[in-house]
Amino acid sequence: MFSVFQSQFFRPAPGMHQDDALVRIYGHERSMRVAAFGGRGFTRPEYIALAERRAVFQEVAAWMREDLIVSATDSAAPRTVDAQFVSPNYFRVAGISLVAGQGFVGGGRTDDAPDMAAIVSHALATQLYGSAEQAVGQQVLVNRVPLRVAGVTPGDFQGPIRNMDGLLWLPLSARTSVSRSTSPRWMDDAAALSLFARLAPNASREQATTLARQVVNATLPDSAGRVGMARSADVVALNDRRPRSEATERFLAAIMMVSMAA
Repeated sequence: MFSVFQSQFFRPAPGMHQDDALVRIYGHERSMRVAAFGGRGFTRPEYIALAERRAVFQEVAAWMREDLIVSATDSAAPRTVDAQFVSPNYFRVAGISLVAGQGFVGGGRTDDAPDMAAIVSHALATQLYGSAEQAVGQQVLVNRVPLRVAGVTPGDFQGPIRNMDGLLWLPLSARTSVSRSTSPRWMDDAAALSLFARLAPNASREQATTLARQVVNATLPDSAGRVGMARSADVVALNDRRPRSEATERFLAAIMMVSMAA
């Protein structure tokens, strides 16, 4: 039973090649001394601080997930899809080549892509436009905001991490326009970004973890020590499971016991 569970939830994401240089960066935070650590995203200043440390990270990519309503035209039936707002280097860091189109144009390693464009999955391109080639250059309405289809992903790709289920990718900069209630400062004000990265040559995950912890601790408010607020981070191989909580450890231990008793 445990081997089945492990094979379903811990196997690599579809469409991704095995690459030891690819890592996932996890953030953790506790609000007071008596609280347990919980998951935490990253702010744009933290993302930039990590990306600028080229001796450890060759390149860092950011994303956040959101459900969006998509249609090909005003008269077409809309559908809700799993979408990701991503940094312009997202596909390059993941090592993914598009099957059609050139992708996002402009934007640096950590800057937002300036063009209002979308990249769609092969399945969504086929459903909306008939084929990947026909999709490129077409208009797609995302939450009724018109965007240009700039590329199409390979057929089995959904994201660099398993169970991401992505069908649509937009620049991080597009979120303010597409999600109209979002503040223009959302990336600076909220720890909303998830990160994955490609390690620099000769850099280790241990070095990367040390750096990530330094970065997140540098953003703690001055009053944090009085209440016991703390932050931490871990850098693990991209296909490794998330660093586990005590509850998760107990759950997995119970599965192991059942598996051994069977």
